[in-house]
Amino acid sequence: MNIQERLKQLYQQLAEGDMLALREKAKTRYADYVRYTHKYDKSFKMARFQEYICDCIDKLLNNELLNEDGKPYEGVTVSIPPQHGKSLCITETLPSYFLGRNPYKHVITIAYGEDLAVKFGRRNKQKIEEFGKDLFGIELSKFSSSALEFEIDKTNGGMISRGIGGAITGNPGDLILVDDPYKNRQEADSPIYQKFVIDEWLNTIQTRASAKCKYIVVHTRWNEDDLIGYLLQTEPDKWFEIRFPAIAEEDEPKIGRKAGEALLPEAGKDIHWLLNKKKSYENDPLEGGLRAWNALYQQRPTSKEGNMVKREWWKRFTLTLEMQKPGFWPVKVQSWDCSFKDTDGTDPVAGHVWAKLGANYYLIDRKNERMDIVKTMNNINAWNIKHPDAIGKLIEDKANGPAVIRLLRDKVSGLIAIKATKSKAERLNAVLPLWEAGNVYIPDKIEVAPGIYETCTWAAEVIEQYAAFRPEKKTQKDDDVDAGSQALNWLYFMPAEKPIESDIDEAYYNDGKEEESYFGGEVTSEYLNYGG
Repeated sequence: MNIQERLKQLYQQLAEGDMLALREKAKTRYADYVRYTHKYDKSFKMARFQEYICDCIDKLLNNELLNEDGKPYEGVTVSIPPQHGKSLCITETLPSYFLGRNPYKHVITIAYGEDLAVKFGRRNKQKIEEFGKDLFGIELSKFSSSALEFEIDKTNGGMISRGIGGAITGNPGDLILVDDPYKNRQEADSPIYQKFVIDEWLNTIQTRASAKCKYIVVHTRWNEDDLIGYLLQTEPDKWFEIRFPAIAEEDEPKIGRKAGEALLPEAGKDIHWLLNKKKSYENDPLEGGLRAWNALYQQRPTSKEGNMVKREWWKRFTLTLEMQKPGFWPVKVQSWDCSFKDTDGTDPVAGHVWAKLGANYYLIDRKNERMDIVKTMNNINAWNIKHPDAIGKLIEDKANGPAVIRLLRDKVSGLIAIKATKSKAERLNAVLPLWEAGNVYIPDKIEVAPGIYETCTWAAEVIEQYAAFRPEKKTQKDDDVDAGSQALNWLYFMPAEKPIESDIDEAYYNDGKEEESYFGGEVTSEYLNYGG
């Protein structure tokens, strides 16, 4: 045997040894079971977030996943983007592992339709046929072995798979999985179907649970009133939330991911792929626009209409070059919501420039990105040059705000510390009538050169954040909400006299076309309600 043949033999022996070690681990650790049962799938390589999900499931099943009161969670919700392996790592695999370790227990899986339910049942049945006897000493019963319903031989344990709304009979479930109860956005946005899913959960699925049942609800988010949204709002102490956006919005030390990184780059879904996907949603309102992207890929769903601030309440206008000249607006102000920590730039900061003309308020510039204190000050300085007539610079007197004011006071004039004495919701609620009355405007297009107009790319992001804001949410993106409500509360008491008639022209307001709301809407001069 020559050296090359001997090396090949050694590598083979090492690989066999590694596989034997993995085989033993697969009996007691779910993440290793997933690896072992997919060992022949060359396209599968477990990602860090998938391993984290598997470990959380192990803890759930062992009553080691505890809430703030030290009590075991009853269930786990999992929301990750489409085509990121959620079903493969959970519903297509977990029942076979659970029955291997608990052959006398019962699993129930629910999907949006029977075809998907059959797929889930078949995949688990195949794993038991291939690995059940070797790992756990179990086999399928010869008398009950369909994909929709099968039992473990010599026990009364087994698995039932149904489409939502289907009859669930037999023994109570010790593990119940609901995976993709919504087939598409139309179903998820339908109030009738929303009610149907919740009713099925309350009146059918839960009634089939054993006393010590554990639940796993898995689906891509569509709407804040979907099943995961309902469970997290009504029973937060019973549900452990696992949520991974396609693009990290903050550092995620639990999986070693930094803000701005992709969730599954190893499968080709890197940051460039994701940004192109986001752009395709933004450019196609028929696909749901930015709202659909935020829900499906970032797991930040909003209601179709919006919550406190409805999408249709925003009025649109064209920000012309004339409007961008210093002195056009009677009063203009910068407003900043600073980060909570003086760190290396891991916290979001929002900066707005708002103007007031008569009774109306216009958002004319916006920044929203992760900044440290130095970058925040640099941006305030830059806007001091770009918007010299925005003499007031409102900075909330918390987080990095006091430090920013202290460091810039002798360099930039007009710094005003705003001490928040009310909650975020109360501050927004104080100016909510301005939106409802049609007095708040956001650019539809921006004139970047004489006669050349570009779509305002950040307008949809601002509208979506306002639409998503709900006071009862524990965690949410609200930096634009804070910056805007701070500006409007301050501007409301500022006089903004109407300029002479020749200073403003209907051409600034999209050629006088009929006004529409959020998607492609335009505004005519009849909506310029000058007065207070």
